[in-house]
Amino acid sequence: MVDKRIKVLLIEDNPGDVRLIQEMLSEASDATFDLECIDRLSAGLERLSEGGFDTVLLDLGLPDSEGLDTFERVHDQAPEVPIVMLTGLDDATLAIEALNDGAQDYLVKSHVDSNSLVRSICYAIERRKAEKHIRHLNSVLKAIWNVDKLIATEKERDSLIQNVCDALAEVQGYDAAWLGLLSDGRTFDMVKGSGFREDISRFRGDVQGGNHPICIRNALDRSDLLLVMDRSMECSDCSFESAYTGKEVVVIHIEHAGKLFGLIAVSLATDVTADEEEKEFLKAVASDIALTLYNRKVEEMRSEMQKMLLQKGMHRKKSCGPSCQRAYRRAFLRYIR
Repeated sequence: MVDKRIKVLLIEDNPGDVRLIQEMLSEASDATFDLECIDRLSAGLERLSEGGFDTVLLDLGLPDSEGLDTFERVHDQAPEVPIVMLTGLDDATLAIEALNDGAQDYLVKSHVDSNSLVRSICYAIERRKAEKHIRHLNSVLKAIWNVDKLIATEKERDSLIQNVCDALAEVQGYDAAWLGLLSDGRTFDMVKGSGFREDISRFRGDVQGGNHPICIRNALDRSDLLLVMDRSMECSDCSFESAYTGKEVVVIHIEHAGKLFGLIAVSLATDVTADEEEKEFLKAVASDIALTLYNRKVEEMRSEMQKMLLQKGMHRKKSCGPSCQRAYRRAFLRYIR
């Protein structure tokens, strides 16, 4: 089921039960377990605060804590760590309450064997991952909705781009976002960002000055609409090295009708990987921004053309008869339509 070593924290005060669980996990053939045993809730909470565990096996009856409060304190300490409860028959009702409050599973001690224990642990870990991924994608969808709302309401370009970066940086699982617009194929005339610990002005200066980090160079050299930088990619020449190293960075073309307007990049948290569904969401954001920039550029050109035609028209009307003026008006109306 799982192809890595699974770090398990067992909080159990009964030495016989501890030995039994150790034997059960040692018999597992589908996974390898590193088991750490603690016999008090207080010590378990302290150990959990240090992190590094994939799951917790929790006895609800401990010398320093009893019942549902035991689960709640562990869950509050490490809400992202899946908890499997070990109970007696008389604890089953409490265990079901804990399931409603966020526990992943419970096992009745007198009925558990190696297969059921391993299966429960592995399923609990996978369910927690799935829940986390769903929350993350919901956060991405909320950001897309916010971006679309910004596109509909924000008329000033620089403010729109900054607000888009802010919306993306608020996504659960995204550390930071930046967006740069090009004046030509390789020259950036505007860069905005959000979520970075470093001063964005240094990064902006490097990018607009042509000192492009590897992610930008690669993105500009490719025709792909999306590029995911590997976690191991060397970022030593980037002014945001500390923000990118050890993480995935998704770089997307902001492109419409064959014109590349710029790039948008998102730095993912260390435990987040962009799957195909997430890539499609990010492409949708870039596509919406590109279409907006394209439409606004068309409107600017249309407005400039109208002004130019009006100026020429005023000049020609002085030397043009009524039939000429009517023909001009018809041509002008055809153009603006």
